[in-house]
Amino acid sequence: QILGLLLAMGACFSCETDGSERQVILLSLDDGSVVRARKSRLSLFADLANVRPDAIPTFAIDVKEKAGPLCVFGTKASPEGLKPLKPKDASAVDKALCKHDLFHGGEQGLFAAHATLDAKPCLLALTSLGRLFAVAGGAAFRTLHVTQLCEARLDEASPGLLRLGLSSGEPPWQVATSPRAAAELQLQVWVAHSLAAGRIELQTGLPVPPLELLPPVCEVDGNLHAAWTMHANALGQVEVEEVLSPSDEAAGVTTALQCVREWAATGEVDASRLRPSAVRPLARALAHNGAFVAFKVSGNALGAEAAALAPLLGSSRTLVAFEMRSAGAGPAEIGALGDALAGNRFASLSVIDLSDNAVGDAAFRLAAGLRSLRAGLLAELKLVRCGVGPEGMEMVLLAAGTQKNLLELRLGGNTLGGRGSQALGTLLPQAPSLTALDLAGTALEPAAAFGPAAASVDPFSARPEPRALQKLAELDLSGIGWSLPLLDGVEACGPKLAALSLAGGGDFAMLNSAAADRPAFLQRLVAVAAARPGMELDLSTADPAAVLLPELLPALRSSRLLPPSLALRGDGQLGDDGLVALVGVLADLDAEAKESGTPRLHSLTLSSAVPPPAAAVSTWGLDDLNALALLDQLATDPAGVSAVVSRWQLALPAGTERAG
Repeated sequence: QILGLLLAMGACFSCETDGSERQVILLSLDDGSVVRARKSRLSLFADLANVRPDAIPTFAIDVKEKAGPLCVFGTKASPEGLKPLKPKDASAVDKALCKHDLFHGGEQGLFAAHATLDAKPCLLALTSLGRLFAVAGGAAFRTLHVTQLCEARLDEASPGLLRLGLSSGEPPWQVATSPRAAAELQLQVWVAHSLAAGRIELQTGLPVPPLELLPPVCEVDGNLHAAWTMHANALGQVEVEEVLSPSDEAAGVTTALQCVREWAATGEVDASRLRPSAVRPLARALAHNGAFVAFKVSGNALGAEAAALAPLLGSSRTLVAFEMRSAGAGPAEIGALGDALAGNRFASLSVIDLSDNAVGDAAFRLAAGLRSLRAGLLAELKLVRCGVGPEGMEMVLLAAGTQKNLLELRLGGNTLGGRGSQALGTLLPQAPSLTALDLAGTALEPAAAFGPAAASVDPFSARPEPRALQKLAELDLSGIGWSLPLLDGVEACGPKLAALSLAGGGDFAMLNSAAADRPAFLQRLVAVAAARPGMELDLSTADPAAVLLPELLPALRSSRLLPPSLALRGDGQLGDDGLVALVGVLADLDAEAKESGTPRLHSLTLSSAVPPPAAAVSTWGLDDLNALALLDQLATDPAGVSAVVSRWQLALPAGTERAG
């Protein structure tokens, strides 16, 4: 395993010589065969300009001196530090390292660049055995091994400054160089640390704590898979390739690399089918990987492992969409995600979906994360059925108040109450681009929520602000008691409203007891629907025949207006009389609309919990082929139909009867 990792990094075997010859062996990257050999001086560096790109140069062991490097480091390909690396610099590093007792030889040169270490100018060199040397004045004056490090972190304020923290508690190394060289050194230190830690655990059984850093943006196949594997090793996960949950292994995609390649085709990481233990190292590997812009882990029972996604939200600068629906996360896990987001001032999240998780009191910490997002960045916020109370909803909505480009806001199943409704009333005028609003079952107080949105714009204003709710296309007010303030909010919506759900609110609980209020409410509601030819009006209630029809039918007759699409879903029954009365009124209005050329009824949706009665279908008179085709169709979609066919009707051989 370790050999495979070394080969993946570009190292090769050396070969014995007679003790005096120093020989370069070029091995093919494809099959490992020898391409050519030539003599060369012993050096950690070489000019790779004239070397075939499909070959790796290596050096043989010289028994008279320390072993030569297995693989050279190209000076022309090195990242430029504070100044370019020149051949004389390579010679100085060679001599200094060969004189140092901790330079073993036989090492690959991973990195070299001009820098300053604690303000002292030097040349930094990192070898494949994991040792970092600082060279100045012809000698290596400081050195450390990567396993001594507990962190290797770039300074956000100064990208060329790399902090190498020591687990012993000694003062850290403060390396200052060019931003590119600092990022390259951070990556190489991370790789060397991971390999060294793996070797130590393999030989001694003692795990080495992983470095608190992540690789920078790299290639998809190589880096995400490699980083995922290394983080899994650091967490002690032996079978890192078994990433799918047992129920999904039959789907065919079973390895981490196959998953990465599937994700690379879409730019979206979908971890919904992964084992929860595999999500933690994946999140760490993605924290600085800019190749993916969306992360999805819906329906995966992560539980406490959901907190492992915090490094992703806390570090990623390119993640645009984060979806974690029904993940079994509780307040502690959601709070950790909110804290991580609050600490990432470079976050680019535009879509956040945490629906069907127990957010609860963690809404306050989540609100802090939302408040840290740049103004106008958030486009979709979905917190459906998260168990958030009025105080938590108030904080979330106030935090989202600066997001003027908000397109979707879905809060159904939480409790707004008075405080949450007032915060919503403050938010809506500041989000003129809103197209979808879900407030189902939120104990909404319509006057507080829709009052500011329904207010008229000052016509004398020099630059009037865009009016709220004018672009709204979907409004879900299911389970909200019908009231005149609620209708005021509906009437404030613009002409693009295509779906309005008032299901479950048809008991008129919040309307005044005066008989005139109910017909007036329904007449205004029908007028709203009739003015929007493409809108579906959902008035589903538990018992429409007793609750809704006695009020709705007179309102339809008196207004002479026809809703273009009407839905009365639910378990209740209209009954024969109710169905006849409703269809009669709608048919009369439709005929009038046809004559006048106004929009006609194009959809009527009625549902029932009572199964349809069984009907018998006779195949008598059908030929054998058509009869069998009918039975095959009934077998897949019986729709309450039963059919019995005998062998004599179809002239089938004995024992081959079919019944649907």
